[in-house]
Order: sequence, then C-alpha cells, then structure tokens
Amino acid sequence: MALTTILKENREFKELINSSMPSKKSFTTNTGRPPFSSKNPIIVPYSLDNSYQASLVGTASDYMFRFIIAKTVSSNKEDVIKDLVAEKGLQRLTTRLYKKFNLGKDDETNDKIKSGLEKRNAYFDKCKDTIKRYINGDEQLFYFLITTSIWFAQLDAVFRNKLDDSIKIAFMKEKEPLVEKEVMLLCEVFIETFINSNIVTSDSDVVFNPTFGEWSKKVGGADADIFIDGTLYDFKCTKDVSLQWDYCAQIFSYYILGLLDKQNGCIGSLAEREIKNISLYYSRFGLINTCYLATSDAKYDADFLKSTKDIIEQEYNELEAFNNAAISLNGFKPSFPEFTNDYIDKEKYGALTVEDYLSRAFPSYEECGIPTILQKPIFWSGCNIPDIVNKEKLFYIIRFKACFYIKEGYEPFVYNRVSFLYPIDKALASSEVYDCKTGKCYDKYVNSDGSVVKSRPILTLTKEDYLLFLKYYKTSDLEIMDGCYFK
Repeated sequence: MALTTILKENREFKELINSSMPSKKSFTTNTGRPPFSSKNPIIVPYSLDNSYQASLVGTASDYMFRFIIAKTVSSNKEDVIKDLVAEKGLQRLTTRLYKKFNLGKDDETNDKIKSGLEKRNAYFDKCKDTIKRYINGDEQLFYFLITTSIWFAQLDAVFRNKLDDSIKIAFMKEKEPLVEKEVMLLCEVFIETFINSNIVTSDSDVVFNPTFGEWSKKVGGADADIFIDGTLYDFKCTKDVSLQWDYCAQIFSYYILGLLDKQNGCIGSLAEREIKNISLYYSRFGLINTCYLATSDAKYDADFLKSTKDIIEQEYNELEAFNNAAISLNGFKPSFPEFTNDYIDKEKYGALTVEDYLSRAFPSYEECGIPTILQKPIFWSGCNIPDIVNKEKLFYIIRFKACFYIKEGYEPFVYNRVSFLYPIDKALASSEVYDCKTGKCYDKYVNSDGSVVKSRPILTLTKEDYLLFLKYYKTSDLEIMDGCYFK
C-alpha cells in the first residue's frame, strides 16, 4: 500500500506520525522570513487554465530541477536519467496503442501509428542524449530541455493515470505554451535559489530519487525527490505558502523509512549517508523551509520506530494475504487477457483495468453464459441501469453497495473482494462488520477520517447474481455505483 494511502487511511499511523513529526516552529527558511508564511511573496504567480496544466508544471519543473543539479555537480551526473518514470510511461504508451489498434495487423492506419511510435521512441533516445550533453556542459540545450521536460511530464501522466486522454496528449506531444512559460520562470528562480546561492556546488553529495530498501517496497515503492549534502528535499509547486500537513508528514515519513532501513541492514540508496535535515522547497516562492532534525521538536525513539515498523508490516502483510487469498480461491481471479491493457478511471470505477473490473464478478454463483466476453464492454456510471440493458435483455456486470442480511431459508453466496473490513474466504451473511476485540458485529464503523458510517460493502456481480442477491437478501440503502454491459 502506498505511503500516501497509509497516511490518509490508517488512523493509527496518521496519529503516530502527527504526534512525532516536527512542528512549524522547527523550520527555518533561506529568506530569513518566517517559514510557511504569507510574508514570503510569490515570485511565479499561477497563470494556468486547469489542474492538468498545473500537474504538468509540477512534474516538468521537477525534471528540470534535477537536470540543473546534475549539470552543477561533478559526480553521479548520469544517475539523473536512470529509472525515469517518463520512460516507463513511453513503454506503457507503446503497449497500450499496440493493443488498442491491433498494430500487429498491416493496414494504412496502423502503419501510420506504428511509424509515429517508432519516431516517439527514437525521439526519447534523442532527449536522453540531449540531457547527457546538457549536464556535461552544453548550456545552449537548456531551452530544448524545457520542452523535453514537459513531454516527459505528459508521459508521467500516462504511467500514473493510464487514461486515454493522457495517452493521446503524450502521443501527439501537444504543445503547452502556458506550461512552458511557467516552467521557464520556475527554473530561473531555482537557479537563483539553489545554484547561485551555493546550496548545490560541484562538490555536493547528491542522490537522485533516494529509496529506502525493503521499506520503500513495503509502502508501494516510495522514493523522495532528492538528497543533497545531508538534506532530504521534496519539491512542491504549490500556490499556497502555508504548511500543508500531508507535505510535512510525507517527508518526515521518508526520514523514518530511512531509519528503519538502517536498522534492517542498510540496502537503500542512502545506506551510507545520514539524513540530518528535511526540507520542503516551495518553487513558486523560491522558499526553502528546512527542519534541522537534531534541534527540532520531532519526537521519535525506539518505541516510536517499533510502532511505525509494526504498522507498516501489518499493512503490507494484510495486503499480501488478501492478494494471495484472492488468487488461491478457485476461479476467484479469472483472466481476461484481451482487456489487460484496457485502462479505466480507477477513481470512477474502482479498478485500474477492464480485466480487473470484470474479474471481481467471478466466479459467479449462478451459471451465466457470458456472451463472447471478447466484445468490448460499454461502461456506465450512476444509480440507474441503462434502459437499453433491460429493453434488449443484455448481459451486464454491476457494482453497488448496500446494507443487507440473508433472508431465512436461503444460503449466503456473495463474497467480499475489495475490503479488509470483511472476510475474504467465506460468503457474507450480512453487511455487518465483525470486531475481533469485542466478538460482536456492528452495522456502523469509524472511518479513517474519524466519522461514523454505515457498513455497506461494495459488491461486483454478474446480472444473474445481482438478481439472485435481490431475491436472497433483505437490503436497504442500496446504491448502484456503475457497471458495464455487452452489446
């Protein structure tokens, strides 16, 4: 589970970090003004049209800051182009388009797309070569790298978001003049703040995208932005100068992961280095907010580290057990390889791919002849099943949540497949949550944000199982979330 997810959803971990991380008064700034204060004026005002452009500016400027640092230091220069997320995005873009357009077949349209992909891959190699030339002293390439970093940010979006819109934008290498302007201004501020002030020098000890060994793996592959001369930095392109809890909690958690790595034998990229300070750089303000850990009010002792370690390991082990149990159940996770690379909006549909979405409905309790599931499903969202489904008696898969309990004389048959709150290895007789501490079941529980909510498991069922569910179970507060049908 990702570190940001644990910080958001694990109440115990959140409280532990909150009680231990440094407060605002432990930070100082490069400007001499108060940290996270409106007394620090914005230097690069926000002038963008939408949140997507803002995301591009943040990611592209991160790339540029690293290139500028790599050019300045005398060692580890080319580490800056190792394990680029943009390169993974390009690989996913290529795979996705091959799958979507069946590029193995020869026709005029496919030939154009394949030719375009070949050019993109060749251009990416050219970009990497240009970065190498820039970091080794060719100043004239700076402006070319601005456009390169924006394309890299577009490819990042393909890897992280996996949506068709992101794929189209990255394939077309769409121009973003407003983004280009802001990245340029942010780079000018960064050079003045970090390079001209000698925070980074040719002798600086730099680690790009530092990781924390096994502990990075246990929290979804966590890596920080950069380590420079004993300070762990996180770059933030926020237009809000105030202290954001999640920013501070995240970089402090990185520091804790580093301590756990040292306890565990030092296999992370900072194994031979000590993190003495943590720092949040607000790039629009040219503001470095730094906490010197040795003199801060942060509180972390052996008991704190043990508690942190136990929570992370518990989250990791539960996720592993959940996945293993899911895989071991006979037919629990059938494969729909034709949809492996068909990505959907996870926030909207609760699954990353069409394959994942469909798989959650199987094995079905009631035999259902899936009409050639090779047909591409048509998705809907909202509380109503589309009229065409009932009118033409189409096969569908539906995702919903409800309070329920089994009617007398019927056997339970629905399974939980997405939540830790309910057992995964037995059919659910009701929607109530079992508390192992009290030995009782409850129809409400305390959510990660502290609110009390009704217990309504999310279920994904085939058409036949959904109709059977309505017959076998007494339901209330049933809410259809989304579904897909085959025509």
